[in-house]
Amino acid sequence: MFSYVIFWLSYQYLSRHLFIYIFVAGFFNAAFTIVFHLCVVSAGYWISGLHSWDTIINNYLTLALLVWFPEGLLNGMAVSMMAVYRPQLLRTFYDREYLSPER
Repeated sequence: MFSYVIFWLSYQYLSRHLFIYIFVAGFFNAAFTIVFHLCVVSAGYWISGLHSWDTIINNYLTLALLVWFPEGLLNGMAVSMMAVYRPQLLRTFYDREYLSPER
């Protein structure tokens, strides 16, 4: 749901261009979503009392720095390849809006 909200905001407020779709819907969306997920899970661990906040920060949230870039890179590359070679596989990619000369 969080990733779709980021896509929807980019769809509403940014121009509809192929590169904006690839970078925002592919790279940045994946990176923001994985960081959001790690923060929510960390808060759940802390609230439920499974781990102390110091343990979460030192052992779990430091991994967020190592996870967000590869996640964004792999998803961005996959979105790039699918947008170019198989756009029908992307549910949110519309040829008429992103590749049309009339836009």
